[in-house]
Order: sequence, then C-alpha cells, then structure tokens
Amino acid sequence: ADEGAVVAQDLMSSIQRICYSHEGTLNKFLIDDKGMLFLLVFGLPPLVHPDDPTRAVLACMSIVQVFRRLELIGRFGVTTGRSYCGVCGSA
Repeated sequence: ADEGAVVAQDLMSSIQRICYSHEGTLNKFLIDDKGMLFLLVFGLPPLVHPDDPTRAVLACMSIVQVFRRLELIGRFGVTTGRSYCGVCGSA
C-alpha cells in the first residue's frame, strides 16, 4: 500500500515540475474508475508564448519518460487551437 502512494506522489510531483518548467498550467487532476487524468494547458494568460504548442509537445515527451521510469502505462495527446476556458452553465 505504501509503495502505491510513493509512486503516485512521484508521478504527481514529476508532472507538476515538468508542466511548470515549460510554463504551462496543471488545469485538472482527476482519479476515477478508469485511472488518472492530468490536463495541462499551455498559453493561458499570463503565461502566453508564441511557441506554446512546442512547449506542450516537449512537456508531453518528458511525461512519457516519467511513465516509463515508473513502469506505468499511459495515454497521451496534444491538441492546438483556441479553446473556451471558463464557467459553463447558469447561475
């Protein structure tokens, strides 16, 4: 049981470190019956760069290496373009 917690902590801190070193934002972290989800976002103010897509790909490649080091299986994706990031629904 302790080993799982150590691996989870290592994974989370590694992803945070990678995300922030590329000046991205860790927008979501979810755990459900299908596993974990990390949603990293690049290009949100005030961390806007002309090379944000490149930063996202480099961060993804580093995260793949973390998963390999920890002997975990992961699925990874990178997309570009405008996206709505705000409140949805009615108050």
